[in-house]
Amino acid sequence: MLDIVLVGDRVRSKVTRYVERSLQLKATFGTRFAHLPPTEVDANFEPSSNETAAIDQQRQLYAGAAACLVDAQLAEQWLGELLAWHDAYTAAFVDESGVACGKVRFGPNGEVRERVPELKANLRFTYALEGSALLARALDAAGRPETDRVAEQVLWWGETFAQQFADEHTAGRWFLYEKGQVTPNNPSQISRLSHNNSQSYLIKGMESLAALRGGERWRERLRALLLFIATQRDHETGLLHEFHFSAGGWEPKVVEDTTDELNLKWQSQNGHETIIFGHTLAGLFVGPAAQAIRDGEPAKVHQLTRELIKTANHTGAIHENGLTANAFELVSGSPGFVEKTWPEGAWQVELLWQFLLHSRQVGVDLAEHQLADGRSLDEVFARGFALHDSTLFDGVVYVQEAGKPLENRGRLYADPINHAAETLLALHAL
Repeated sequence: MLDIVLVGDRVRSKVTRYVERSLQLKATFGTRFAHLPPTEVDANFEPSSNETAAIDQQRQLYAGAAACLVDAQLAEQWLGELLAWHDAYTAAFVDESGVACGKVRFGPNGEVRERVPELKANLRFTYALEGSALLARALDAAGRPETDRVAEQVLWWGETFAQQFADEHTAGRWFLYEKGQVTPNNPSQISRLSHNNSQSYLIKGMESLAALRGGERWRERLRALLLFIATQRDHETGLLHEFHFSAGGWEPKVVEDTTDELNLKWQSQNGHETIIFGHTLAGLFVGPAAQAIRDGEPAKVHQLTRELIKTANHTGAIHENGLTANAFELVSGSPGFVEKTWPEGAWQVELLWQFLLHSRQVGVDLAEHQLADGRSLDEVFARGFALHDSTLFDGVVYVQEAGKPLENRGRLYADPINHAAETLLALHAL
């Protein structure tokens, strides 16, 4: 069913192709973007705006570093360019205190005209440093002398984040906004809010830092984060709650009264909490499985495989086509959810593959584990990959979540190339 060699070749080829185009964009348009590649481009790969976001720079840098870690020839070819990319990012985005802004807007001559602050934890942490942190690992693997400089930079950025966002009263809990504060005109109950839209994403940032020399504190923080996320699982559905209020449970009116800039209102549907299945995968399965492998606990990965099957059977979260559900509205009673008819996301099924690859790594036979409808996990992987490979990602661009054809667009904000890169790393670990 599943040809893992073919999957590996295709993923590597597509990640490489994506990064090659990014480096071409950097070479062509870098003088207009402070020596960074434009990350919002039209169907002709011309810049479609005068700004770029930290999330886009770091996701693409992450993909380049991942490719270097699995291919020594690419490392020889790319590491110098990726290092220059990191240095340009640092100069444009990171201030003297180690805080990265969210977006940079450029003037007509390529000068930095405006730096837009970033409020949310995942964008201030994971998506502000994960590419640079993985680059430090790639430099180290290649024996490059710049390793310590880059590692020290990203560890400093991480410590700045910890000082600003860690909940001092609950181990492993991180605020959605700095010091748990919120901007004016928002309800007071949002104060000290933790939100698993951020918490589950923080895992990758912590993993990137924990893997570095000097990352011991992040290894402990990662363990605490995973333990806290586990407490946020919904007992009825097995899905991961998105909101954790310091004062108690789900408060729909509070979320609905937030201002548009917080971008939280959409997660209250019909007065119910709406959760994203990808965050369940990241926080309850992929992150814990990777930690279990690092700890030498294969039995835990086997257990997580059984738990995933149970959750998928209950919710129908793994569709017939091998892609995953996008979102669920949590409701009272049984079965406790309503699936939202939102288009399936490319990045979410990539997370599913990463978990299945972790399972294979510890000896789980995916062909022997079946969902209630008789599909094996091996078949799920094969179907999902075939559809993703043919329709969702061509190696240069992703389709939009709304499913618009590839030829009608170039690259847009927050293309999830980091998830494809993480799949590449998981394949390499087999």
